[in-house]
Amino acid sequence: MARFSQTFLQGLLQPSYQQGLFEAARGIGMTPGLMALEKERKEKMQKMAQMGPVDLAKYAEQEAAKTGDPTKVLQAQQVTQQVVQQRTQQSLNQLNASRQKAVQEGNIAAAESVEEIMERVASNAGLDPTSITGQTAKEVATIEGQREANFIKAYYSVKPENLDKFVKAAKDAGYGTSIQKLEDDRIQKDENQRKIAEGQRDRTTPLPITGVEKRLEGLPTELQEDLKQRIADVKSLEPNFSEGGTWTKGGRQNAERQLLAIENIITAYKVDSLSKLQTTRRTLQGSINSARSRLNKLVAKDPTSTDVAAEIPEALENVNAKRSVFRGDFFPVDSKDPLVKQEAIRLARIKEEQKLKQLRSQEEATIQELEEQLRLIDAELGGGSKEEKETEDPLGIR
Repeated sequence: MARFSQTFLQGLLQPSYQQGLFEAARGIGMTPGLMALEKERKEKMQKMAQMGPVDLAKYAEQEAAKTGDPTKVLQAQQVTQQVVQQRTQQSLNQLNASRQKAVQEGNIAAAESVEEIMERVASNAGLDPTSITGQTAKEVATIEGQREANFIKAYYSVKPENLDKFVKAAKDAGYGTSIQKLEDDRIQKDENQRKIAEGQRDRTTPLPITGVEKRLEGLPTELQEDLKQRIADVKSLEPNFSEGGTWTKGGRQNAERQLLAIENIITAYKVDSLSKLQTTRRTLQGSINSARSRLNKLVAKDPTSTDVAAEIPEALENVNAKRSVFRGDFFPVDSKDPLVKQEAIRLARIKEEQKLKQLRSQEEATIQELEEQLRLIDAELGGGSKEEKETEDPLGIR
């Protein structure tokens, strides 16, 4: 009789068995107990049907807790965490769209505020916020680099009468240092252009060969050698003015075209190289700011229930091992013993501290590497000015 009762109760836990039983009972009249079970089952199914994914996962976690099986509890907790994180990621995507919009509009304070909200939302859901921290700093640096490159590219094409206004605008935007690096070269180029224009009215005027050669300074050796040869070829086209020679109209036009082509190559290289260097510099500075922000926000966290549950097996083994050593009347405890939970919390905290130490080490190594790259860029640029040092961290993260 006892075995029959046990089998009967196990069968009640199976929906297919329950349904068959209710169908059979319907012919002879349901007992009050069976009717109550059927009512409870239907209410439970109706309640579950109205639950969202998160509530349903938490409900399953509660049901698993009733079994007292640590493995089932851990599995249920992991499912709940996955569902919560999926929903959280959707919210993070929407917040990130707002943050990016604020960056594009130049509202950096608003973008930083949204970024902080995203970090909190991610942390609360058990997601790693380090991929969020510093995004605004990096994006601002990228945008600033692009704007600075545009100023550099436009500098040589600005008309002389608009040059002062352009330079002021560049300085107001924080790009004065880049323009300053090109100023001497721009003066030399304008002087060369003036002499070429004057020579068109006087067939005994030589081309500004020396002025063009001065602009070769700072170019790579291989490019300098190539352009020097081309300049020498243009020089060979000049008449012997000391013996009364003069330019022919076609001869001078041909020489001018070749010299202007050399001038354009020099300009293009200086614009391109400076744009790349300054863009790289700002990108590196943004990455450094981002890494520093992540490093400053790395703090020890309390282990989650999932973290603790994952340590239960090892904690149970440790507690029983200690009891067997220190107690002669050893009786093993089960996973529900408070000592096991305490040990699991201790183990989870150790792992969290180890993880924190590793993350700090990684961020510090990243910052060191980026700063070394930045030093090399500054050396190639000839060192940073006071203005650069004051504006290189527009977010004030350092």
